[in-house]
Amino acid sequence: MNERTEKLLGYLRAFDDPTLVTFTPDPEGVNLLLRNIPAAVFVRDVQSGQIMFMNDQSADLFGITMKDAVGKTLADSGMGITSEGKAGLSGAVKGILRDSAGARVKVMVFSRKVEIRGKTAEIVLVVDSTLFRGDSGNDAETGLNVFRRALVESGMAYIYTEIAGSSIERDMIVLETQGTLPTFLQGKAKPGCSISELFPPVEAARLVETAISISSEQGAKNLELRGDVEVRLISGGGNRAMLTFPSRRDREVPSDRVQARTGKLSATIRRTVLSIDPSGDSTAEGMLRMLGFTAVSVDSVASGLILLEETPERFLFVLLEQENPPEFRALVDILMKTNTGLVAVSSRETPPDTPEGLKFAQVPAPLGINSLASAVSLVC
Repeated sequence: MNERTEKLLGYLRAFDDPTLVTFTPDPEGVNLLLRNIPAAVFVRDVQSGQIMFMNDQSADLFGITMKDAVGKTLADSGMGITSEGKAGLSGAVKGILRDSAGARVKVMVFSRKVEIRGKTAEIVLVVDSTLFRGDSGNDAETGLNVFRRALVESGMAYIYTEIAGSSIERDMIVLETQGTLPTFLQGKAKPGCSISELFPPVEAARLVETAISISSEQGAKNLELRGDVEVRLISGGGNRAMLTFPSRRDREVPSDRVQARTGKLSATIRRTVLSIDPSGDSTAEGMLRMLGFTAVSVDSVASGLILLEETPERFLFVLLEQENPPEFRALVDILMKTNTGLVAVSSRETPPDTPEGLKFAQVPAPLGINSLASAVSLVC
C-alpha cells in the first residue's frame, strides 16, 4: 500500500468516526489538534536541541514562523529559554523566554521526555506567567511587560526602573536598559544603579516625584530636562516605571501627520491586533487567533494609547470591548492619525459618533466569531 492510498484511507476512517477528525492533518500536513491547541507547545530533540514541531501559539510567543523554527535550535534563531531554579512537584520551572526580537518574558515551563522513532524528544509547554496576577509581584509589571516587548520590537530606547527607598529618601533603581540612550547616559545607565547617580539632584528629584505621583494609576507624563532632552515617564499603576526618550524629530511631527517608525519587527507583527478588554477574558484572543491574527491584550484604553503612541505602525486594528470609555475621543484621534481600524463591541444599537474617514465597525455584544470576521473585513 503506497503512501497516497494510506492517506486517503485515513481521511475516510476519520469521516466514518467523528472522533478521529481532529487528528487529521491540515492542508500543510500538520495535525489540526496540536497546531491549534490554545497553549504554546513545541517538541525538540533532546540530543541535538533541534525543534521537531512548534504549534501556532508557540510560534507567536517566540515571534517566528513554524516553518523557520523546525530543524533549528532555539539559539540558531536568536531565541532561548533560561531556567530560574529547579522544577517543583508539578514539574514546572520558572524561566525567562527570549523571543526573536530580543524581548524577554517571564514564563513557566512544563516538559516531559518521550521516545519518538528511536529518538528521545522533549515536549515543552510554555506559559506566559505575566498573564496571571500575582506572579510578577504586582499588576504594574504585568501591564508594562507588553509595553516593553513593543519597545524592543520597535528598537526604541528605554530605562526600566523600580521605585525604592524609604518615604524620606526615595529613588529609582535601574532594572533594565535597551537601545541607544542619550549621550550623557551611555555607559552609565546599568542595572543596579540609581536615577540619582545618572541625573543632577534637581532633575533626579523631579523624575522620582513624578514617578511616584503617577504610580497610583496607569499614566504617563513628559518632562523637559537638561538642554533639549525630553523624558517620558510611564507607569503601569505600581512601583515600576519606564523612561523613554522621544527624539526631536518625533516631537516636531505636526498634529496631522504621524512619523513612521521602522525597526526589526518579529514575524507576526504585520497581523497584530490590539485588544482592549477590562474584563481580562481571553475569548477575543482565541477568536483573533482563529482568524489568523496575533493579539496583544491590555485592560484599559489608557494602556492601549501608550502602545499606539510609542509604536504607531504596529497594529492592524484595535478591538475595543469597553462601553463609552472616557478616553474614547483620544483613541479615535490617534487611530485617525495612524490610519488604524477600530472594531467596537457594544450592546447599543446606535454606534458612537466617529469622524469621517475612520475605518470603523461595531459588532453586538457578546462577541461572536462570525460578527468579528465580518467587522474585520470592513476595517482592514
